[in-house]
Amino acid sequence: MAASSAQAQVFAEDGCGGYSFTICATWSASIVSVNGGTNNGFQLTITNNGGTALNPSSAFTQIGIGGVETTYNISSFTAFIGGSNVTTNWTLAQEVNGFNTLTEDSFGVDTQNGINGALLSGQTGIFTFILGSGSFVAADFQPDAQIAIHDQGGAAGCPSSGKAVFDASDGTLVTGTGFSNVTCPPGGGGGTGNVVPEPSTYVLLGSGLLGILGVAARRRRQV
Repeated sequence: MAASSAQAQVFAEDGCGGYSFTICATWSASIVSVNGGTNNGFQLTITNNGGTALNPSSAFTQIGIGGVETTYNISSFTAFIGGSNVTTNWTLAQEVNGFNTLTEDSFGVDTQNGINGALLSGQTGIFTFILGSGSFVAADFQPDAQIAIHDQGGAAGCPSSGKAVFDASDGTLVTGTGFSNVTCPPGGGGGTGNVVPEPSTYVLLGSGLLGILGVAARRRRQV
């Protein structure tokens, strides 16, 4: 792990929620000085608090920090899970993809091998993002900082992955279109929202209704 000193906490919280299935995590972030620099490291500690019946094999494969007031050019990062250096299992994401509710600038990490090497249920990961020059400023992460998580591990018959974006400071789920838990086989976990059909579903539904109407019309003519 990169040598660090003089931590200044930016936020610390926990939250549960998400799209497709419930994702639960505890996180904290501090600005640290690493490798002889001054406040040049942003250290995120995050714990996967386990899956529900809908995601029994909970594995965080993408973790991001959004709502940042300044664009920070991250030059490198380190990743440790359970005290082991797993940096080679992850890649740096300067602008986190797949989280369209993340506001302003963002940065994060993404596993290279999917669920292999990811942050599993019960594990704690420490991710330190390091600047090539300059320093992190705590005020740039207030008041809009967000934590984004992509979780893979859905139960059979359910979505294979889910997403969640939380307010980093108070743990509330960032709401938006589609951001609610849904019910799927085997039905555990207690979905609270409705699945919004894809456009193709509407096409199929419409075709089915036309077919039913056509059959009914033919029957009337035959009477």
